[in-house]
Amino acid sequence: MNHVDILIWSISIAVVIGFFFFDFYSHVRHAHVPSMKEAGFWSIFYIVLSIGFMFLVAWQWDWAHAGDFITGYFTEKALSVDNLFVFLLIMISFQVPKIAQQKVLLIGIAIALVLRTIFIIAGAWVLEAWAWVFYLFGAWLLYIGVKQFIDSFDDSDPEMPGWVRHVKRVIPASEHYNGDKWTVVENGKKVFTPLVLVIVSLGFTDLLFALDSIPAIFGITQEPYLVFMANALALLGLRQLYFLLDGLLARLKYLDLGLAFILTFIGVKLVFHALHVNEVPFINGGEPVMWVPEIPTWFSLIYIFGVLLIAVIASLIYSKLNPEDESGRRQLGGSVSHPESATPSPVDYVAVQASEKFQGHRRRQRSFVFPMTIFFLVWYFVYVLLGAYAHDFMATPVFGNINVGLILGLLQFVTTFTITTLYVRFANRKLDPVAEDLRGELEDIEVGAGTIEGNAR
Repeated sequence: MNHVDILIWSISIAVVIGFFFFDFYSHVRHAHVPSMKEAGFWSIFYIVLSIGFMFLVAWQWDWAHAGDFITGYFTEKALSVDNLFVFLLIMISFQVPKIAQQKVLLIGIAIALVLRTIFIIAGAWVLEAWAWVFYLFGAWLLYIGVKQFIDSFDDSDPEMPGWVRHVKRVIPASEHYNGDKWTVVENGKKVFTPLVLVIVSLGFTDLLFALDSIPAIFGITQEPYLVFMANALALLGLRQLYFLLDGLLARLKYLDLGLAFILTFIGVKLVFHALHVNEVPFINGGEPVMWVPEIPTWFSLIYIFGVLLIAVIASLIYSKLNPEDESGRRQLGGSVSHPESATPSPVDYVAVQASEKFQGHRRRQRSFVFPMTIFFLVWYFVYVLLGAYAHDFMATPVFGNINVGLILGLLQFVTTFTITTLYVRFANRKLDPVAEDLRGELEDIEVGAGTIEGNAR
């Protein structure tokens, strides 16, 4: 398929299947809850394996294709981590015993890989036949990226896909588990346990996520073999990553925001590529638009890895600055006893700051400020990087004497005012009303304390 011999395809598929069987017989067959050490070791193993495959591609092919592979792998890995949030919701919804989670994850992931392979083959054939489909892929990723950017400001918990709740109506199964077994005997009849429902839910949920990830990786490389291997290796380590990140997923607050920037970037890259191979009659007379730059692989790799690194570091900093509220923490307006004084005390500002209302207000404010800061830093970093290393690209004329560098410089200026405008709107709708309530309650407490003190005199 394309530039890869069928023998290489056959060997690669056999090796991937072999790893799935190895996983099943060495870790999953004997049901147990993996330790952090076990999950960490095998997660690192699959990452090292993927890096080793990158060197193999460089040796047998070239570094350009190796760069395409590792960039696609990191992208798929990041999108897979985001998928774990929904996997966790499905596990909780079906109340899957910890001891059975390894089995359902591995089989669900295997189903997902088979379905993704069909998507990859179909996608490669469509792109080969109709180059204009790159426009559709690019537009779709731009839409998903913008939507995810907007959704990243929503503090509510992620929701499980609605269709998962209806799986029970389609597949009859018992309400009870039997360890990690597929069936259980009830009323003298052998029936499926809920594990079957969970596996179907996981497999098809991942298939829905593939609607984002497959176009994304085709934006990095159009070589089906590299697309397949990046997906396969990213999914192979997903089971171990689930247990390694269990309990840490909630701390990756800005992962969604980082993925929004990555998907948007790849969407732009796809549109640029579509313009470069343009055949659409009403765009430039059906001729390629040669002034549009092809974003190089090295830049894609630095951008994607840099955005992920910034998102993770920012998430960890946010988690450290916003520890979960302690149980029994006093609420706003609660009385504060001072044994040494019978006189009602004025406002206890330490208690106010510790209250849920104040903490929620602070989290809400940071949920806007932190992502916007990250966005501007990444945007500025890209601009500086292009100015330093992509001179030809920045000097590309757009119309007249105006080139790409001038437009990007003006966009830096516009971005500052745009962020300011967005913050003012956000503050007016989300922050100011709560701040007014807090101030009113504090003033009421102070007035009440002053009145009681005056009456006492």
